[in-house]
Amino acid sequence: MYTHQSHRYRKIARLTRLNRLFYVCLILYAYFSLSSSYASTTNLVHSAGLNCQIDIVQIQAAKDHAIPSQRQWVDVELPDYWEKRWRGYSGTVWYRLRWQQKCHAPNQMIALSINSINMAGQVYLNHHLLWTDQSLTEPLSRSWNTPRYWSFPQNYYRDGLNELSIKVVGVATQSPGIGKIQIGAPHAIHALYQDYLFRHRTLHFINLIITMVFGSLCFLIWLFRRQDSVFGWFAICCFLWMAFISNTLITHIPSWLTTLMNARLNLSIYCIYMTCFTIFTWRFANKAFKKTERILWVITVILICNLIGLPDHLYVFISIITFMSANLLFFINCIFYQSIAYRAKKRNIWVLAIILLSFIFIAAHDLYRLFSKSTDEIMLGALAAPLLALTISLALGHRLAENIRRIESFNHELAMKIQQVKSELEHSLQSKYRLELDNIRLQERLHLSHELHDGLGGSLVRSMVMVDKAEHFGKQNFMSILKLFRDDLRQIIDSGSSIHNKVPETPILWGASLRRRYIQIFEEINIESTWSLPENWLFVPNALESLSLLRVTEEALTNIVKHSQATQVSVDMQMPNQQELILTIIDNGIGFDLNDVEAGLHVGLHSMRMRVQRIAGELKIEHAMGQTMIQVHLKRQLT
Repeated sequence: MYTHQSHRYRKIARLTRLNRLFYVCLILYAYFSLSSSYASTTNLVHSAGLNCQIDIVQIQAAKDHAIPSQRQWVDVELPDYWEKRWRGYSGTVWYRLRWQQKCHAPNQMIALSINSINMAGQVYLNHHLLWTDQSLTEPLSRSWNTPRYWSFPQNYYRDGLNELSIKVVGVATQSPGIGKIQIGAPHAIHALYQDYLFRHRTLHFINLIITMVFGSLCFLIWLFRRQDSVFGWFAICCFLWMAFISNTLITHIPSWLTTLMNARLNLSIYCIYMTCFTIFTWRFANKAFKKTERILWVITVILICNLIGLPDHLYVFISIITFMSANLLFFINCIFYQSIAYRAKKRNIWVLAIILLSFIFIAAHDLYRLFSKSTDEIMLGALAAPLLALTISLALGHRLAENIRRIESFNHELAMKIQQVKSELEHSLQSKYRLELDNIRLQERLHLSHELHDGLGGSLVRSMVMVDKAEHFGKQNFMSILKLFRDDLRQIIDSGSSIHNKVPETPILWGASLRRRYIQIFEEINIESTWSLPENWLFVPNALESLSLLRVTEEALTNIVKHSQATQVSVDMQMPNQQELILTIIDNGIGFDLNDVEAGLHVGLHSMRMRVQRIAGELKIEHAMGQTMIQVHLKRQLT
């Protein structure tokens, strides 16, 4: 019990440290990021370390006109978004910034940075082109989240009045306009540029990489563990978030898209992401609200269809509804998840619940910043998103490790149980084997008694009858009776030992010993022998069949040696198919009387017939002038 409690306390401590790590990273990074954002003052001129006096004269904006001199300039403050001034206007707006400059040292370098140009544009300094976007027509280049920095020598500017002209091509509903402009010493402007670049691009890129790594890892885990759907849902969320956040990093869109179409697509991805993230949090807590999930998907599909299908003049209305509906779902789920965690009473679910609760304030901060169009403060969501992905991935890793430990424990218990059952089974099999062995011995004894009674006993009775009825009983008749007894005894012995005999691997090995013994005898008495045996078994005999065929062949060859006076002998084995075997022994001797065979007076042939009948075969004996054939035919029925 103490071991279990210690293990539980260690898990609580690890999860507590994980939760603290998340908040420490979030607070520290927010502190440094906010400090850097507050350090970037709203002043346009940063003259520290610059031997020049720069005074801003005016900042103005005007709609594009065919005749530049007739542009109607209005004073603006930076950053400027013209939707407040020219509602619904999509097209080109010119911005100009004029300043008076007096430098006290020659070859003084001056730097310039522009935080953002929404959506695409060109920059001129004293009517000289400094920079231009790749595409100023649809599909527009995307400079809205990309800061620009230039450092130029004295020949680009002059003492007195200087003018910076910026051509901005924007699309209504996409916050068209221009961000903050900074002029001053290169080291100061470059530091501001690097700070803005980190907060608005590098941070998103880090978020993208972390999300891609953890999403791919969870996707691979899900491929091998389809039953654990929480990894699959988290992978889907990561991939959708990657697609959504990529919109802040790309500078060009495909040629078949327009700026508004891209905005519709990106907002659709965000809506699907919120739905999938909600379902993921439920799966993380091992919950499934089927009816609610179907309703969520229906609402998501309706919102996306309206977002894509409605005309452009209704885009602002439907985009706000879609965006706020997705965020409302997120807020409701963050609050609802607290009750799920309370009922679940699991540490990893508590950690996720606390993180979701903190994201309510993070999301509220970012929404306020988004609608106020403030560029001075950092988006906390961009900071917290990679930490959220890291924390959830660690929680999923902890969950996977627990599952693996549970499986290992189960495997250990299973192995112990199998070993126990195996021991019991071995004991049972040994007892069964001993019983079967005793039974086999008893059966062999019964079989032997039956063979002695039916075989040898029957021969004794027949011999007694023959002796009793014979008028003349000579030596030859007596030897025939003894041979008959010998053959019956050999058959009984063969029957008992055939169970343990092994069938030779090939027919050649089957006849090797017999062939070697009889070829030597045939050579001594000038008999030429021919042996024709297949290389492999096509008809594979059992032990009894193999032994019976060997004894029949041996008896036939013995009769040939003793009685036939033959000069040629052939032994041939054929297997037409897997169900048939034909063994043929032919000699050119004097033969014998078939009537004696039928009468049972020829003991050797009688023994061969009994052996063949015992293995359910057919014995065929043919005799003609100068040739005798003994053939054994075995045939099996197809099963």
